[in-house]
Amino acid sequence: MLLLSEQKGPGPEGSHGYLPKRYLFDTGVLRHFREAAAPSIGLAHALSPDARGPLGGIIENQMAIELSRSGMPLFGWKKSSAGVEIDFVREQAGERVPIECKAARAVNLKHARGLAEYLRMYRQSTGTLVSLAPQTVLDIGEGRRIQNLPVYLAERL
Repeated sequence: MLLLSEQKGPGPEGSHGYLPKRYLFDTGVLRHFREAAAPSIGLAHALSPDARGPLGGIIENQMAIELSRSGMPLFGWKKSSAGVEIDFVREQAGERVPIECKAARAVNLKHARGLAEYLRMYRQSTGTLVSLAPQTVLDIGEGRRIQNLPVYLAERL
């Protein structure tokens, strides 16, 4: 199954040039992990920070699957073609909530740069970071905050 996520910009005129992201849902791989009694390796702890890059893609892919279950179209956001981006933006209670995925085991303001920019531009108060780190809240100033949600809780978003 292939999931498509359109990429939107700060305005309608800036969004037309962005290509959509694509996420793959492989039921065979899912079945393998579901039926396995125990994972064979703990990737989050075994890999160096540089080698965790592909793991971030897996987390983003899983988040796409979880968000698509809600029935709402997937879309992300880019400030510019060479700049800040957000993996997903979800409509929730009449507000758009930006969501960023990272393979980090500890989060800091560097991981939240794109979320902070989105919140500032659209005068919103809360964004979500999905990562390997424990649940926490980052205060980014001006009444804005970023909630870090551990990846194992992503289905509750």
